[in-house]
Order: sequence, then C-alpha cells, then structure tokens
Amino acid sequence: MNGPRGGQAVFFPKVRFGIGLLGLALLAAACSAAPELTMPPAATETVTATPSPTPTATWTPSPTATFTPTPTSTPTPALAGTPYAGGLEGIVEINLPHLAELARWGRGMSRDLVWSPGGRELAVASSLGVFLLDVPKMIERGWLPAEDVRRVVYSQDGKKLITAGNALEIWNAETFVRETSLASEAVPSVLDMHLSPDGRQLGLLGMSPDGQKLRLEVWNLETGALMREGNWLRVGARTRVAVLSPDFSLVAAHGDGLVELIRTADGARLTTLPLEDTPPGSMAFSPDGTTLAVAYPDARRDYQNTNRVEVYRLPEGDKLFTLWGGGGVEGLSERLISLAFSPDGRWIAAGFANRVVRVWANQAGAVRFTLNGSALPLQLAFSSDGELIASSAVDVWAVSRGELVATSLTHFEMIQEMALSPDGQTLALAGFDTIELRSLADGRLIRQITGLPGPVRGISFYPGAQTLAAAAGDGLVRLYRVRDGRFLSMLGEAGPPLWAVAFSPDSRWLAWGGEGQTVFLYDLVKDQLALKVKEPYLPARLVFSPISNTLAVLTSSGVHLRTLDGTLLRAIGGAGLEDVAFWLDGSQLAVAGNQVCRVVDLETGADVVALDYREGDSPSAVAYSADGAFLAVGWRSGLIELYWAGSKEMLRQLEGHHGAVRRILFTPDGRLMLSLAEDGTIRVWGITP
Repeated sequence: MNGPRGGQAVFFPKVRFGIGLLGLALLAAACSAAPELTMPPAATETVTATPSPTPTATWTPSPTATFTPTPTSTPTPALAGTPYAGGLEGIVEINLPHLAELARWGRGMSRDLVWSPGGRELAVASSLGVFLLDVPKMIERGWLPAEDVRRVVYSQDGKKLITAGNALEIWNAETFVRETSLASEAVPSVLDMHLSPDGRQLGLLGMSPDGQKLRLEVWNLETGALMREGNWLRVGARTRVAVLSPDFSLVAAHGDGLVELIRTADGARLTTLPLEDTPPGSMAFSPDGTTLAVAYPDARRDYQNTNRVEVYRLPEGDKLFTLWGGGGVEGLSERLISLAFSPDGRWIAAGFANRVVRVWANQAGAVRFTLNGSALPLQLAFSSDGELIASSAVDVWAVSRGELVATSLTHFEMIQEMALSPDGQTLALAGFDTIELRSLADGRLIRQITGLPGPVRGISFYPGAQTLAAAAGDGLVRLYRVRDGRFLSMLGEAGPPLWAVAFSPDSRWLAWGGEGQTVFLYDLVKDQLALKVKEPYLPARLVFSPISNTLAVLTSSGVHLRTLDGTLLRAIGGAGLEDVAFWLDGSQLAVAGNQVCRVVDLETGADVVALDYREGDSPSAVAYSADGAFLAVGWRSGLIELYWAGSKEMLRQLEGHHGAVRRILFTPDGRLMLSLAEDGTIRVWGITP
C-alpha cells in the first residue's frame, strides 16, 4: 500500500486515497512534521491502549419505585490538576442520592476585564465569579464568589471591587469579603458599567425589568444611594450592545443594525448612524466622549475581508475615518470581536477571532501593531497609563513595543467539544484552534496541540485510543497520535469548515461533515473513500450506532438516519435539535433541542418517551449511561437531569453549570459522568465518598 507520508494531505476525488491506516495501527509509526506542540513541564504521557469495544448484551430497564432524593453534603469541587475525592462507586440507582459534582475544570467564560488602578493586577469576570491575577506573574491572587458576573470595576483607590451579576455588589479587594449589595433593577441585564471621572459615582446601564426599556442608574459609592435614573425605549426589537459615555451624558446602542445616540438628560435621540453593509458589533467611547468607535465584523463567507472600525464625531454622528483590520482573504473566519480605547485616547485596539489583536493610532492610517495571542480576545483593557494592553485570554502586551510580556496558562473561553478516550483515561477538549489532552484522574493538562485552522468543532478518538481525529475550519480532518500529539495526516477536501467527525465503534469507518452540506464516509480497512452523501442542511453532529451499521446525521432541520451505503432509513424532524444519542443496541435514538426531548423507536418511528414542555428552558444535550439504565438530559439553564432510560421518571437533578449544557459523557466503567457547558467549564460528577 503506497500511502502518503505523514503530514501529506489527502484530497479527493482528484487524488487517490492513501492514508494507509490498516485499522489505524500504522498511524503510531507515522513520521511527519507536526504543527506547534506545547508540552507543559509537568506533563506525563500515560496512554493505555485497550481492545476495540464490542457490543454488550441488550436489556430493557424496568422502572422501580420512585424516590425523592434527599440533599446530601457536597464536596468542594476540585480544580484542574488536583485529584478529586469520590467516583469509586458506580452511578447506579442506590447511589443516586450521593451523586455530586466532584471536580470543576476551567474558570468559565470571560465577560469583562479590568486593570487595578496601579496596573499590577487584572480582574477577570466570568460566569463563576471574579478572578484576580497578579501581573506579570499571572498567579491567581484571589477569587470573588460573585454569581454570574458580567461587569466588574475597581474603586479609584483599588481597595474595593464592584460586580454586576445576579446582584450589584461591593467587595473588599483584599479580604474578598462582600461588604454590601445595592438594590439595582438594571443589574440582571447589565450592558455597561464604569466609574465617573472623579471615581465617586457608578454608572450602570442595562434593561428595565420588563425588558422593554434601556435603563440608566447612577449610584453614589460613598452612601450607596441611587442618585439618578432614566428609562428610554429600547433600540430595535432587542438591544444587543449599549455603551455609556465616560461622563454618563450619552448612550450609544444598537439592536437591529442601526446605532442610535441617546442623550441621558432627557432621553432624546440625537442621531442615528448610517446603515452599513454588515451589522455593528462592539462599540467604545473615546475617553473625552467626543468620538465613538464602532466595530463592523465581517458577516459573509465571500472571500473578502470587510472587518473594520468606523470612528464617528459626536454628537453629530459624522464619520471621521475607517480603520481596516487587514488579515486574511476570508474575513468571516477572523471576525472582529472586541474594541477598546487607551485611557489617553492615543490608541484604538481591536480583537479578532483568530486570536490576533491589532492596534492603530487614533487617526486614519494603517495598523501600528499586530499582537498574536494564545486565546480569543473576547475583551480588551488598557492599563491606566496606556502602556499595557490585556486580553481576556489572558495575554498582556507592552503597547509601544508590540511585545508579549505576560500570559496565563489558563484561559477564559468556550470549549467547543469534548471526547473521552475509550480506555477512560484521557479527555480531549477542542477550542478555537487548539486541542487539549487532559488526564481524567485529575484534569491535569498532558499536552496541547495547536495551530489548527479556525474553530475545532468536532473530535473523535479511534476505538483503540491511540489516534485522535479533529474536524477543522478548512474542510480537512487532521489525525494525531495520542501518546505524543504528533501530527499524522489529513483527509478531505479543502473548503468550508467542518462541524463533525466520528470513528465507528468497530474501528472500520471514519465519517465527517460540515458547512459544505456533505457527509463523507471513509473505509479504514480498504483505505478509500466509500461514500459522499449530500445533505439538504448542515450536518452538525455525526453519531454511529453502537453496532456500527447506521449513522445518525444531526442537521439544522432534524436527524437523518442512514445506512452505511447512504440509504435514508428514517428522518426525525425538528429544526433546532442540538444532540442525539443511541441506546445500547441502536434500536432507539434520543434527540434533544428546541424545547423537545424524545426517545424514538427507530423501527416504527414512534416516540417511546417524550419529556413534557418546560416554559423558559430547553433540553440541549443527551447521553445514555454505560449500562443503558439512565438517560441524562442537559438543559440550556445549566441543569442536568437523570431519567430511567425507558420512562419519564426523573431520578436526580443536578445543579452547577451557569450556561447551556452542550455535551454529556459517561465513562466506560460507569463511575463518572462529565458535562460540558457554555459557561466554559467541564464538570465531573460521581458518587461522593
């Protein structure tokens, strides 16, 4: 078999297939150049190959008498790198009252970023609280246990922190103790918050409790009194972004593509900025309040790059100049996502989805500095002297030199996908252009594989656990050796981003698909492409049945169940579905999404189980336990519920996540359950000691 050398892409149909997998065992010996591989000093490399899984005997669980779980003491979740207590007993009915969160990996998604007045510390607000990081050592000095924080500011003397999350709270920055709460009506939907120039007042901009009006609150920080408030009709059907000027006199907001400028003294609409060809994104007032910068992210896949910043004179709304983002040919893959002025007004900085920050002088002209980061710059913040700029990655650069001076090994960004190795020892986490391999025993980072193009939305372990496949943003599947992260080869056609990849349980097939609306099926034994199936909609997730005879294709309009020759066996309708899972023998399929959770008999198409509609919430993830006894359902509210697999009888409800649950996995031995959510964390659930 004359296959390509490691590192050589396999394109089809123009070039013959030649990965030379032989059940993928030969991949361990492949020799190739690899993309950048970051090896933490303390990393270990323990990977134990296990035999390919074989289907177990099927059975139908019989519901038993119901019981009401009683509250039990919950251990403090262990952080990544720390062994957790528990998880030694199986997740079975008798143990369910003791099922609890054993570990929490990740610091959550960043929502805000601010420097301390002296420039020695960064406060990062996330869904889990506020983390205080020393600069430049990037050591975590402390943590404020505020709930669901979306904005944070330091007091002018740096001794206090004000957080806006589920409540408006003032904290002691040294002891991390909450000192007081202010009765704010706008804080649940806060859009912007900062101090007045003299530091005595706090301006908070959000929505009224009914969501119909923009609401401004100005608080006296010395007395805690509400000094001033204002309510104005929202901008557009839904106000998406709103910012408050430094002196609280103006508000800029947009909802349906139009940016409006509002005078806070009387609520007058002063001007509406001209409609552009793409919707606006982030906005920032200049420090003196005389100009407004508006980001216009590229919104179309058209092999053009229209990412730009428009700067307008206030209050007239006249366009002063345009700052072009530059970068690659396709701007959609590197969308402009954040914006900031330096405190002295000298610089304008913008963060992009390809982890780059660009800095311009505050005038028409080319990019002055291009700063390469380690993670998505969801927020940007200049130090008070304007000498340093930080991103929520967390990366810190010296602006005038364009030099990276500090970076954190722990990032505050969303995890796109997770996959568990068949031996239950290694967890793979996919990010924007990075894959992390972590030990399931303690969450310790084993290694990072970096340099993948665009978001990595799909990953899958080969059943022998020695190879990992990744669906990347350029239409190609990349294969890596697990034990050392070595790049082995590529499969596919260069083109639109992929969303899904999956190995079959019997080790014979590899399937992938994405925005090209095509599902590819590769025969690993014959070493050739076996099938290309055109789907009418985007295939967002691919799942093989446990006995590898069918493939469930989750699309934007429902689920298509196909045989491996492409024949459509059954279509399960439902736009907005988010996850699917087969039962043990492949005879039933659970689907979740768009306020629907159903278990479908694949022979008849009838519903075996359909959970009741729940106002204000929607199921978003499903998974069966290793023995098939339980169905775990994750919700967009962050809840996880366990049901008997054959009924609507809920046995246990678990709280912990602060965002929609995206994926749930059970370990092969049935002792642990893992959940991934949009709050940027992995939770490990098991039986407490």
